[in-house]
Amino acid sequence: MGKTTSFMPGWLRATLSFILIFLVGVMTPNAVISSWLKAQITDTSNFVEMTTTAIDNPAVESYISEEVSSIIIKSIDIDALASDLFNGLDEALPLGDKASAALSLLEKPLVNGAKSMITDVTEKVIKSDAFDNVTEKVLTISHQQIMALLRGDNSGAIVADDKGVIGIQIGPIVDAVKEQLVSQGIGLADRIPKVNAVVEIGKVDGLVQARIALGALDAAGYWLPIIVLVMLIAGVLLARQRARATVWAGIAVVIGTGLALSGISVGRYAFLASVSPDILPGPAANVIFTALTERLQQLMIATLVIGLLVAITAYLVGPFRGAEVIRSAVTDTAGSVRSIAEDKGLTTGKFGEFVERAHAWIIGAILGVTALVLFMLRPFSVSGAVWAAIIALVLVLVVQLVRRPEVGSQTAAASKTGAASKTAVADKSEKPKPSKKAKTKA
Repeated sequence: MGKTTSFMPGWLRATLSFILIFLVGVMTPNAVISSWLKAQITDTSNFVEMTTTAIDNPAVESYISEEVSSIIIKSIDIDALASDLFNGLDEALPLGDKASAALSLLEKPLVNGAKSMITDVTEKVIKSDAFDNVTEKVLTISHQQIMALLRGDNSGAIVADDKGVIGIQIGPIVDAVKEQLVSQGIGLADRIPKVNAVVEIGKVDGLVQARIALGALDAAGYWLPIIVLVMLIAGVLLARQRARATVWAGIAVVIGTGLALSGISVGRYAFLASVSPDILPGPAANVIFTALTERLQQLMIATLVIGLLVAITAYLVGPFRGAEVIRSAVTDTAGSVRSIAEDKGLTTGKFGEFVERAHAWIIGAILGVTALVLFMLRPFSVSGAVWAAIIALVLVLVVQLVRRPEVGSQTAAASKTGAASKTAVADKSEKPKPSKKAKTKA
């Protein structure tokens, strides 16, 4: 057989492989973040779920309730109303000094009672199911309209042109009014024509830049994970020792993702430290940050676990001494179990022969499905990842037990091992023994 030649020198392949694997470790967190941003920001259901999760938390509900009740109390100015009321009563009624003093004592309890009533009612409204429904509906409509504006979709009620001028299409409004008039029996309403007009309501200077940013986010969220995967495959294929390169690729993903997770933890403390308690209480700020980053953390942890599984799997199938010992132990154990079962008449037959021929692909599919399950697991948990890894390991062991190596290959392997052992013994026995004169000279 002729010697195969490579299309590029070995040192160049090794260098390119190292660079690609290094970039995979650096870009994997960016790919996860961009994919998460695309899913959370551009998808209405994900955005509404993330926002309502934060709003439904008791700490955030209390904060909203306090803010709303405070705004209502300030807008009504209960103190001024109570003061005017009691001053008017004092002037209108012929009260003596004692009665007037006693009446003034009621002013403060009345004000506090009114404020307390407003606070209680506001809190009940904020914590009610009706408020949750209204909040979800408002968020859904608002997000859909904002996304329509940013994507240049002018089929909704709110539209915008390329210069950032925003307007309202009055056609749907006219149709709604026409329908209402017709339902009330006003026959002339049928003559209302179809209207296609836009009323300008303002201009947003940064709309064009926002549309460009959204387009970049869409592209990055879709293409960056694919680019990272292609770089990973190319880095492994270029390596002279592909199993070792795959191990290092998995380690690079683990390191890069671990650093990104540490960055999220640091960002939490920085966010909480930067927010003034007078503006946003600490518990509410913590809940909001958690709601915004929880799914991102889950994706990061899933990616880290996948990288770890890739590294471990590549090591176990690679030409490493420890891996060979483990594989030999598993193969010998599975062979012993198969032999015992076949002695008792239990055999996998043709199916076992098929598994033997395709066992590498089957194991690869098991590992691929496990990685996909880990990436799609919501909510992600360490216990769920452990169970997924255990199930994958059990399935791999089942494959080893079910596979049925051909008798010829087993015999050839055994004879080869026996021949190697006999050769080693023969070499040892034929080795000349040192003579007594050589020993004396030594």
